[in-house]
Formats: sequence, C-alpha cells, structure tokens
Amino acid sequence: PWFYTQRVEAPTTEMHAVDRYLLVAAALGVRVQGLPQFRFKIFDADRAEVRALFRHKGVALDQPWIAMNVSARWSTKRWSLGSFAAVLDRLHQEGLGPVVVIGSAGDRHDAEQLRALTNSPFLDLTGAVSLGVLPALLSKAAVMITNDSGPMHIAAALGVPVAAIFGPTSAVRTGPYGAGHRVLTASIPCRPCFSRVCRHSPEMECLHLVTPNEVAEATQRLVAAHASFS
Repeated sequence: PWFYTQRVEAPTTEMHAVDRYLLVAAALGVRVQGLPQFRFKIFDADRAEVRALFRHKGVALDQPWIAMNVSARWSTKRWSLGSFAAVLDRLHQEGLGPVVVIGSAGDRHDAEQLRALTNSPFLDLTGAVSLGVLPALLSKAAVMITNDSGPMHIAAALGVPVAAIFGPTSAVRTGPYGAGHRVLTASIPCRPCFSRVCRHSPEMECLHLVTPNEVAEATQRLVAAHASFS
C-alpha cells in the first residue's frame, strides 16, 4: 500500500471483501448494479470426470448429498475432527447423506483420522478431485459443511448452501457470500482476532464452543430448504 498512487476508501472495515472490492471497480468507472453474480465455467469434461468418479464409488451423483470439508490453511480455523465425526454420526442417524469428504491429497490423513472417529459411512474424495474440477463436484452438492476455507467460497459462489464454522475470522468480512447460508461461531471477547496462533485460554475456545448438534441442526435445516426448492 505504500506505493499506491490512488486509494479507494471503504466506509467501514465491517463489510464483506466482495463489496469492498466492488468499490475499486466503481472507482475505475465500472457501473455496479444489483447483486454480484459469480459464474463458473464448468466444462463438460469436468462434469464427466465427477460422474465417473461417483459411479466408480457406487454413489448416485444426482441424489441429495452433503459435502464436508474438514481442512483449512490455518490451524486456528480448523474445527476438531472429533466434532466433524459427531456431526457425521448425527446426520447418519437422521438418514441424511451420503456425506462426501473433500480435500487435497494433503488432507488424506485427516480423512483417515475422521474414519477412525466415526462408525458412520462417508465417501472419501480427498486427493481424488483437482482444484480445477472442484466447482463441477460442488455444483452437485445439496449442502456443504466446512471450516472457513477456499472451498467454502467456491460452494457459496455456486449457490450451494453452506454451514460454515468460524473461529478467529469474521463472517461479516469473509463469510460465505450471499443469502441462504448458516455461520456458526461463539461469542467470546477476543474474536475475531484474525490470528494464526491462538493466545486465548482456553485455547481455541471460539471453535470448541460450537457444538456438533448446532452444526448438524443447521445442516438439517439447509437440506430441508434445498429439498423444498428442488
């Protein structure tokens, strides 16, 4: 910022990043009207790859299914795997699913740990889908359960309802954009701290206070809302 020749002032820090960036577009003379629309170009080859993958796994792609992303770049954004496992168990008991766990090849260990923590079945696609094909995959999901992460934003941009667990970051600034999402967080004095290292005691309390039942119930409501519009 020290080298900027022109600055565009935001009226407040408490606005979503998308809306803040649109101020730059307006300052450049772009006429900004209505709500932003995010249009992914999903290629037929990507759709075919996803369909073939589900067929190979024995899961029907076109039935309602729930995407789950247990990873995030910051450790302070990661809800515990035990909590995700408890959500899996609750959804399975309620007859919701199947649940499809996504992630990169580096997230396979998390998926293996998740498998050890739950008796409920899920489809593990960690490392099976590239980032470029991820929009084609998530576009078929009924709902996504996720930490604050890049895949969360992809799902929201595709219009997929998101149940997002937020710890040190602000859903006002970088939450899933648009209507129809549920953000779950805890109100403690130090959040949002935007820190990659938790200095609070008890550690990671902002995430630990979010319960699996809250996330499961939010997911159930999103699935019901999705079914009513399908």
